[in-house]
Amino acid sequence: MLRLAIAIIVILVASGLAAWGIDIARLFNVTQPITVCLSIMGAAVFVRLNRGMPTLDWKSLTASERKELTKSILDLTREYVLILALNAIAIAYVIFLSAVGKDDAILLPEYTQRGLVGAFVFILGVAATRVGYVVWRDFDIVRLQKKLIDDSGIRDEQDAAKKEASEKVTAMKSSGLKAPPASPIQPWSN
Repeated sequence: MLRLAIAIIVILVASGLAAWGIDIARLFNVTQPITVCLSIMGAAVFVRLNRGMPTLDWKSLTASERKELTKSILDLTREYVLILALNAIAIAYVIFLSAVGKDDAILLPEYTQRGLVGAFVFILGVAATRVGYVVWRDFDIVRLQKKLIDDSGIRDEQDAAKKEASEKVTAMKSSGLKAPPASPIQPWSN
């Protein structure tokens, strides 16, 4: 939560600085590259959404491990949908700016121009921050999968070792070995 608050504060400061220092006419010079970047981010999210659940032998995981993994993947998928929504808003904003046009935008009152520039930078900042966050979360999911797979492998090895030991003990018991007769107790002589 602290990271989110810090990110929002940084984005708000950047938006304020952009609103104060960037002329709206310059904003129209970057709408095409920004649209390309947003489209690439959206395409990447669609590729990740297509992935679905990982291919694991689910029976090798405990119930709590399965729940932890599936909950994490579901949360990450929600983040992907949020990114798509933010990208759609950003692209709609670029379309809105294009509809207004550079010539008409420079005729708007100065506070409106600054508001448009600040809002543009804010939307892009939030979208970029969310993409970075989801990349980090995706890495967390991979680390969780590694831990669960490793733990499952260790459990399988331990189960195999226990089974082998049990079979050896059973084989020893069934071989009919008997303890030698106890030697009679000799009294101690002084």
